Amino acid sequence: MHVRAAFTGVRDPVVRLRLATALLMAGLVPLAGRAPVSAVLAGAALLLGLSVAAEAPGYRRRMETAR
Repeated sequence: MHVRAAFTGVRDPVVRLRLATALLMAGLVPLAGRAPVSAVLAGAALLLGLSVAAEAPGYRRRMETAR
């Protein structure tokens, strides 16, 4: 993420998405002591899955234009 941000800037939608995902993942840390482990892991998996799903169309477009 840092390398991409260095080349494209923080205004790149992919960089913003990854930063938001990282912040939300960090937000799960305080819940780790209070919530069941399975709930925290499910939340992390959900966040990462949503991030990948949101980034996939842009990735496909970039790969098609790179050919």
